[in-house]
Amino acid sequence: MAELDKTGIEKLGDTNYATWSIQMKSVLISKKLWAAIKDAPPARAADAHAEEPDPVHALAEEALAIMCLYVGKQHLRVLSNYTSAKEAWAYLKERHAATSVARQMSLRDC
Repeated sequence: MAELDKTGIEKLGDTNYATWSIQMKSVLISKKLWAAIKDAPPARAADAHAEEPDPVHALAEEALAIMCLYVGKQHLRVLSNYTSAKEAWAYLKERHAATSVARQMSLRDC
């Protein structure tokens, strides 16, 4: 956790998605976790006797956990419902895209 604290990334709020997404992507790339966002993991095998953890899903869980560390409290409850880092990323992008466009329009009117 101390290593993550050194990144200096501000938690995602209601107005900083553009900056947050670039910085979060950089963190996930540096930790070799971006594939969990970019590429959906394949469906998990239905082998109930498999004792080895699935490395693809482990990376997706780690990526989602890191994302959860860098969002404001208002986003945590929704993100906790996701099991896929890719779906969580898509949700945040969609939610903030409308806000970003509205904000840009209001700044143009000033």
